[in-house]
Amino acid sequence: MSNRSAMQGASSTPGQGVASSIVIARIGFLIIVAILLVFGLIMLYSASSIYSYNLSGDYTSVFYRQTIFVAIGVVVALAIALIPYKQYSLPVCAIALLITIPLLILVLTDGSDALGARRWIDLGFTTLQPSEFTKIALILVMAHLVDRCRTNGYSVALIVVMIIACIIPIGLIVVEPDLGTTIIAVVGILAVLWFGGVPKRIVGALAIGLVVLAVIAIVGSGFRQSRITAWLDPWSDPQGSGYQLINSYYAFGGGGVLGVGLGLSKQKFSWLPQSENDFLYAIVGEELGLLGAFAVALLFVGLIIMALRIARDAPDAYGAMIVGASGVAIGFQAFLNMLCVVGALPITGKPLPFFSAGGTSIISTMILVGLILSVSLQSSSSNVHDFRREQFAVVSGGRRLGSSSGSQKLALPALPNPAALVGALLSKQPAQSQGRRERPAAVAQTNSRSNARPIGRNNERPLEGMPRTGRTLDSKVIPISRGRADRATREKHEQRKQHEVRTSNASSERSNAPVSMSSLRRNRVRRELDEDRSTGGRSA
Repeated sequence: MSNRSAMQGASSTPGQGVASSIVIARIGFLIIVAILLVFGLIMLYSASSIYSYNLSGDYTSVFYRQTIFVAIGVVVALAIALIPYKQYSLPVCAIALLITIPLLILVLTDGSDALGARRWIDLGFTTLQPSEFTKIALILVMAHLVDRCRTNGYSVALIVVMIIACIIPIGLIVVEPDLGTTIIAVVGILAVLWFGGVPKRIVGALAIGLVVLAVIAIVGSGFRQSRITAWLDPWSDPQGSGYQLINSYYAFGGGGVLGVGLGLSKQKFSWLPQSENDFLYAIVGEELGLLGAFAVALLFVGLIIMALRIARDAPDAYGAMIVGASGVAIGFQAFLNMLCVVGALPITGKPLPFFSAGGTSIISTMILVGLILSVSLQSSSSNVHDFRREQFAVVSGGRRLGSSSGSQKLALPALPNPAALVGALLSKQPAQSQGRRERPAAVAQTNSRSNARPIGRNNERPLEGMPRTGRTLDSKVIPISRGRADRATREKHEQRKQHEVRTSNASSERSNAPVSMSSLRRNRVRRELDEDRSTGGRSA
């Protein structure tokens, strides 16, 4: 039976444990998410204190509001995680995507404007950004369609459905305009294709084509052109389009390596716009310095790594595509925000996951976290190394020691005292003579018969007449080193054979000797023959 078939059979037995690699990845992912949530709330409290006071006269209003959204997001994530991901069927995901399309149209017709874009629906008590949920629905629908292509083959109908499912919602997001969400959604779709096993040349061609379309969209929009100009030279308009990026530079420059201290930022005093939202990472760099900013980046790297490990151990391709695309989407948005804040990319207006204020942002992020955990909780099959480790057992006479039931633990036999065992064996060894010590014979496992004989090197049994090199103990052979005594015995056998050969040669020479041989020579030959016979007899 192959390892794969054996593993499948083992995974179907009751009581089969979860592979250690799955548990480690799951726990690591949960720890990183918990650290990001707590750290994000602490930094939001510090960065939003002045903004909260100017808004409502309370330093903690934004913090309390975000804490409520975090609690809702945690509950949503747990609910999604406890539902097996296979229950998110294609009809369910397609309905979710179809619900977001009217909301995107409503944004274009009756949405609220902010900072030159129309992306939100005003609900009175809060605002809703439908594009955040659209990218999640796109990931799920595309994962289903790619999984069907893997099963039934790529057909023209499926490819047309995939194109339509992507073009309509993404086109509505581009029109808002919301280039940042568009880029994140496209990256999530490309991740689905990548984890779904679509040929790399196709994924690469799609990526190049989308980059060209993004460049065309940037060039054709005056709003985006102004952001490109502010990115290339923010000091060309220090009081206008470049004001936010310049103050972000001041925040990082003032923080240095170790930072000015938690809560001691100066840029949050209305100098840095959106310090509680899109540019909260600049406050992290100012208060905690380069080390704090680098630690945040490392946390997101760890989150991506844990998500990829969960995707590797997913039960099927559909689960791997969900986890891989969700983890990549979260990590890509985080690094997109951080690179924009430090001036490495043009400003896109995307919040930093787990940190920036915003109910829609944190809830959509926790939905992705819940999907990842849902796949991880369904991943219980062991890999080949865990299978071999679980099948390890002590055998005797071809039988597993202990209970005959495979589900029960094996009962190991009681082992003798090593010191007493070695002493008893050494006391029974023959006297050793001088000479070079040879290597001990290999351990040979035999049956439980009392007359079992050990097997030496190269599976050769000892010669007849030679002493045994081991004694049986509990159906096993405990080898005794042959040593000098065994070597002397073999030398005696060799000498006896040599003596017999020399005796026969001497007899033939004596029979063929001339009559004129001197008596002295004849006596010497007889004396040597007598000594050879006596030596051979003693050797025998």
